[in-house]
Amino acid sequence: MLQEQLSTLTEGLYYISESDYPFETLHTELSGSSPEDLLNAYLAAQGIENPMIEKRTLADFFHNAVRIYEGMGADEIEIAGRFQQLLDFLGVQCAGNMEVFRVGNLPEKEVYLIGQSCEGENIIIRTKVVET
Repeated sequence: MLQEQLSTLTEGLYYISESDYPFETLHTELSGSSPEDLLNAYLAAQGIENPMIEKRTLADFFHNAVRIYEGMGADEIEIAGRFQQLLDFLGVQCAGNMEVFRVGNLPEKEVYLIGQSCEGENIIIRTKVVET
């Protein structure tokens, strides 16, 4: 049920950087005692070894996406609201046990939002950012 809720919240939502990428909710049976451990287990299962990793908070990651600026159109305000709903949902479901990891080298990095719900279910959401 949690995976379905996340899929609904992220459906049609794109993280905006120099290119826009969708969010993908991943299901995994991997386990880890922390978001870092879960990330490392996931990357190892994908054959990715010793990547560059930057750690961020959820608030930092969503900072620009949830801001409403003067002059924004109705569509942009709606999208900011959807990002806020996702941020709020993750905050409640993970009770502060969610981290954001940017993996790889510039210009394109994969971004993983990883945590564990209060019920112990793993949450992994993936997107990409492009920065030059």
